Amino acid sequence: MEAVNAKKQQKQDDDDITHKSASYIQEHGGVNYSQALKIVESKYPNSSFEPAQNVVGTDTLKRFLSDDILNASYVLYGHDNSDGTDFQNLILVSKETGRIFELGPDGKIYK
Repeated sequence: MEAVNAKKQQKQDDDDITHKSASYIQEHGGVNYSQALKIVESKYPNSSFEPAQNVVGTDTLKRFLSDDILNASYVLYGHDNSDGTDFQNLILVSKETGRIFELGPDGKIYK
């Protein structure tokens, strides 16, 4: 029962973040880097992020992502501060909509 309640609360929290992000984006026409970080940090609490290019390198990213996607997204490398592990997936935040996607090690983008 507790797990079900926690899952419902997470869904509500995610919906609240999405709603707040959508309202801001409609008013201001896009997301800057600082706002993208806030969106991601809200979705993944107790985590820290930096530009993926600082860790992975642009040439490696270009093997998995087209220039269009790289130009349209902030690509972030995440670290879980609670257990000290790095995220398995890279996080992509759309500069236009603020939507969050994940790039898996298999090269696929997940919503």
